[in-house]
Amino acid sequence: MHSSLKLTGARFASRVGAVLLALLISPLLHAASVEDTLRLRMETLTALGGLDYGEDEVISLGILPTFYDQRAYQAAWLEPDQVDNVIRLLENASTHGLDPQDYHLATISKLRGDPNATADVDLLLTDGIVRYGYHLSFGKVDAAKLDSNWNFKRDLDGRDPATVLQALASNADVEQLWLSLPAFQKGPLYEALRGALAKYRRIADAGGWAQVPEGPTLRAGDTDPRIASLRARLAAEGYLDSSPSTLFDEELALAAKAFQTNHGLDVDGAVGPGTLKALNVPADARVDQIRLSLERLRWITESRVAGRNIIVNIANFTVYLLEDTDIVWSARAQVGRTYRQTPVFRANLTYLEFNPTWTVPPGILRKDVLPAIWKDPTYLERKNMVVLDAKGNLIDASTLNWDSYKNGRFPYMIRQRPGPWNALGRVKFIFPNSHFVFLHDTPSKSLFDRTSRSFSSGCIRVQNPFELAEILLDDQPEWNEVSIQKLLDSGVTKRILPKKPLNVMMLYLTALTFDNGDTLEFFDDIYSRDAKLLEQLNEDFEFTPPDGLPDYMELGGL
Repeated sequence: MHSSLKLTGARFASRVGAVLLALLISPLLHAASVEDTLRLRMETLTALGGLDYGEDEVISLGILPTFYDQRAYQAAWLEPDQVDNVIRLLENASTHGLDPQDYHLATISKLRGDPNATADVDLLLTDGIVRYGYHLSFGKVDAAKLDSNWNFKRDLDGRDPATVLQALASNADVEQLWLSLPAFQKGPLYEALRGALAKYRRIADAGGWAQVPEGPTLRAGDTDPRIASLRARLAAEGYLDSSPSTLFDEELALAAKAFQTNHGLDVDGAVGPGTLKALNVPADARVDQIRLSLERLRWITESRVAGRNIIVNIANFTVYLLEDTDIVWSARAQVGRTYRQTPVFRANLTYLEFNPTWTVPPGILRKDVLPAIWKDPTYLERKNMVVLDAKGNLIDASTLNWDSYKNGRFPYMIRQRPGPWNALGRVKFIFPNSHFVFLHDTPSKSLFDRTSRSFSSGCIRVQNPFELAEILLDDQPEWNEVSIQKLLDSGVTKRILPKKPLNVMMLYLTALTFDNGDTLEFFDDIYSRDAKLLEQLNEDFEFTPPDGLPDYMELGGL
């Protein structure tokens, strides 16, 4: 059952009442006008909290009564062409990775053609549009219920759903007007993923790809019966032309490298256990991965701001700088370990700090630094760290009884002085947030050469951070490569405020493409978040009110 609001308590009882009422009044409706029927349906919806259609249900207590009252209960989609247009619009939800059956299409199909059901078809079409618009605007799943850190904007941005519906109902081409609405224009990254979804659905619908049999690592120059299966598998995804050859030639090695590049694997052209595992992920599972990325982007596109945005995709260890929708810079990143996960959230960048100090956060102090000091008394000296009291006064570490803090509170701060050895490197990018997470340089530069880069305690370590700093300060002529290097050499800690506003978004996308799927990339679900989201994406529709509801929706919900 696809419901717009999960029922509990009294609403379950009201469903029974709705069914009984429908049985009592149904003989009277055969001669009633469509307007009279719609009026009665809206009165029933408001009084009982729902309209029950067997396996389907309408509980749009806010928008539907207001919408039909505004139009004196005249049908919105009376003409057959209008009905066809709305049905095509709702069926198009599948191209977004959504389930068209969430929008009453099965019930509409059963009722359409029955002259006594014209009003019901009309209100089901209207409710289907409302649900579909809600899903495209905010996503089907409420991100905040999955992640308590979620803080992205989620409101109607001044739009009135009933007004939008009236405009759609008065337009001959519903689809054209729908596509022109700003809320449903998700940008090139989202549209590229839609193109990738279409491609991978075609592959899945054609039977997907066969598994490559287990066995020893396959390398260039090998001859093996399994190589024919490998060729067929890579050909199914478009990496090379199909061939029955059992020789691992140079063409196959190049195709294997391209596959590895697009799946976050070590690019060596050899097909070992890791590459074989990625090859044998079914096509249907890849379709679901794309659907999850589309859902995650629906969550955040309302939060996009014009101009510059820093986006960190945690799942592929990469940071991007966008100018509107164009990627102007990107670099490898190191993200939080699986037991110290980098959170997903948004914030505004406020300043850059060169030659930063590092005040050890409470969690790292308790879990890492204090145990290291107890084990090695020279730890502070080796790490160029000092002890400070609450007022910032220097404390002589040699006078402290460190063992006395093993079972009690440590009343001091530990701070690392600036320098190339500093845990934050030589620059940090600060966007205040409750997680103490930010972007920064790192002395652990060799780790950027790793394919999987979950090494930090939650912050984002950025490769080539001074390139990013120069770009962010490009509207301040006094700051360039030469002046920044001079500042670094001085060892002086200095904060610089960027003049342009900057939105920082920490995202988690396990499928990503920038060119309509031609080079679609899949990434490991390093934090094991996909399964729970997929489960909820496939469940019945549950409405969570956004912010900024019109008055008529405050009590009635959707």
